[in-house]
Amino acid sequence: MDYDFSRLSTRSFEQLIQSLAHSVIGPNIVIFGDGPDGGREATFEGQIPFPNDAERWHGYGVVQAKFKQRTEASGKDGDWALNELKKELEKFQSLTRGLKQPEYYIFATNVVLTPVAESGGKDKVTSYLQSQKTRLGLKDFRIWDYDQLRVMLDGCADVRTTYAAWITAGDVLAKLIESMQPQRRDFREVMRNYLQKELCADQYVNLNQAGHQPKDRIPLAQVFVDLPVGDPSQPNGVIELLLEMANQCLNPTVIQQKMPLTTELWTMPATPGRLVFVGGPGQGKTTLSQFICQLFRVSLLQQEDQILLLREAKDACTIIIEQISQANLILPSMPRFPLRVVLNSFAAVLAEGKTTSLFDYLIQRINKLTDRNLSQDDLRCWLASYPWLLVLDGLDEVPASSNRDQVITAVQNFLIDAQGCNADLLLLATTRPQGYNDDFSNQYYQHYELLPLDVPRALNYADRLLEQRWGGDQDKIENLRQRLKRAGAEIATARLMRSPLQVTIMTMLVESVGQPPRERWRLFNDYYRVIYSREKQRDIPAAELLNTYQTDIDAVHQRVGLRLQVDSELSGATDALLTQNES
Repeated sequence: MDYDFSRLSTRSFEQLIQSLAHSVIGPNIVIFGDGPDGGREATFEGQIPFPNDAERWHGYGVVQAKFKQRTEASGKDGDWALNELKKELEKFQSLTRGLKQPEYYIFATNVVLTPVAESGGKDKVTSYLQSQKTRLGLKDFRIWDYDQLRVMLDGCADVRTTYAAWITAGDVLAKLIESMQPQRRDFREVMRNYLQKELCADQYVNLNQAGHQPKDRIPLAQVFVDLPVGDPSQPNGVIELLLEMANQCLNPTVIQQKMPLTTELWTMPATPGRLVFVGGPGQGKTTLSQFICQLFRVSLLQQEDQILLLREAKDACTIIIEQISQANLILPSMPRFPLRVVLNSFAAVLAEGKTTSLFDYLIQRINKLTDRNLSQDDLRCWLASYPWLLVLDGLDEVPASSNRDQVITAVQNFLIDAQGCNADLLLLATTRPQGYNDDFSNQYYQHYELLPLDVPRALNYADRLLEQRWGGDQDKIENLRQRLKRAGAEIATARLMRSPLQVTIMTMLVESVGQPPRERWRLFNDYYRVIYSREKQRDIPAAELLNTYQTDIDAVHQRVGLRLQVDSELSGATDALLTQNES
């Protein structure tokens, strides 16, 4: 049987090799997780039933995988594999690494090692391993290239099924849907219809909360900037992080293979594939949730017959592809099926009894958008058969005083269902830190804090926004760009350019008030008004308080502002703060 490894990434190929090794070597194999592996994806020690019962290996062995993203079907692939093998074996000779030298070695690669005698890739790799036996103390070795992996997958039905969405050759969607045997014969058409409608609905960025008019329809892809996350000294981009995670196989069978063998529950790491991004107001959490889903929608729709796609949907796909190329990003190699849930909307429907579960809510949304009647059995089978991305946006907008517990329980029940069908699920949640009480427990979810934008990243976003708003007037764009650069150079105004919302507001203000540093009071006052107006429009309990007591809140704001101004003038600094007792 033929297999297609092009949808795999380096990490997911390593996972595939780990699963095959687990299947043919046995449960005593030790799987290594993410991070530097020290020259091995897995190790084993003792007697194992490999290569066969008559010739069992007995000793310490290493499994190493090497993945080439773009194979060339030529002798170059063999040369590449040989060079990679040499680099890996050198690690065992390094005194600084102190790695235990293997007695048995398995070298796995996705490339085809040509069988031409002496000059072929297979003979070259075999000859080199033979030459290293004495130096490394190897007793035996095996080479798992593409042809050998194909034979092994034919014989390992459980592994083949687990990775079906990743390695099935040809039209993978058609083959998986055929194996599902859905009740609806037009299941694929329903999914294509749903993806197009979600793509078109989410293609524009919402700038209303920053004071822009609804008529300002700006494509999200043309202004989106990857948000920083992680170590402030060396931040990573959120999209880059998510794409790397999405390219891994995340079903429970594969995850369990690499979980550490320990009985102390408090030492267990968070479950891979469950992520929570925590960020302040306007830091881009909702935009992030929209954009990551757009990437996966485009990736899936690229596999469809383009004649069946609406022209507007194809144009939206083209814009996204062009923009991510400029940002040095790529579409997901594994196009997960994306579903985005706005949690306050789900909470409201759940509280009213109009839905019974998160799964029921998802199928209601699909049926409403597509005007079809997709069965729960079909969607559950799709969850079991194909990798998903589930985005839960805005937990902070579901107050703890309302039915947040009910929402969290619904999410947990969904995860129970997904676990039960061995679903390959990547779950992403967003929330503000205010009012977040570890509702998605650190024990089970990886948490990431969105970092403030630095000035270069903020100005990059501003440039993109200006191009969209004033694309036909380069003189005006340059004038506004210089004003924003000056704002970014001033400490007092730069601290109001640390999130996408803040930069959007600053862009709007410099269009109307001129040089921000010279009109500081008006700048801060206008900024306050825009933020206040934004919060009043949100569907949260605090909005009622903001609307009812605006005069009182304005008075408190002015009194606090005066106090901070006096403190900053006395200290000579610009970052005066109230103490906890004073507030």
